[in-house]
Amino acid sequence: MRETQLPYCDLFFKDTHVILVMHEGSAMTIEIAAEITSILESYYKGKNFILITHRKFPHDIDLNVYKGRILKNMIGFAIVSDDPEEMQRAMEE
Repeated sequence: MRETQLPYCDLFFKDTHVILVMHEGSAMTIEIAAEITSILESYYKGKNFILITHRKFPHDIDLNVYKGRILKNMIGFAIVSDDPEEMQRAMEE
């Protein structure tokens, strides 16, 4: 497993999936989403993968990130959390 630490999140890379954990108090913006997408594109280089966001901490999300560029080799997306409020928010997104 490879780990990449960014100022706003940690990425944990496996062969078939990546786990993204946003830092407490950070925000998912269009710019941050674009940077993460570039990192994923470089790491997986056309190999299929699944993106799992583990919402350990509440954070703001610009819903426009869902309208951004999606990698064709990202074959799945999951949001997981132990926090019922985060799970409800994920369902609304």
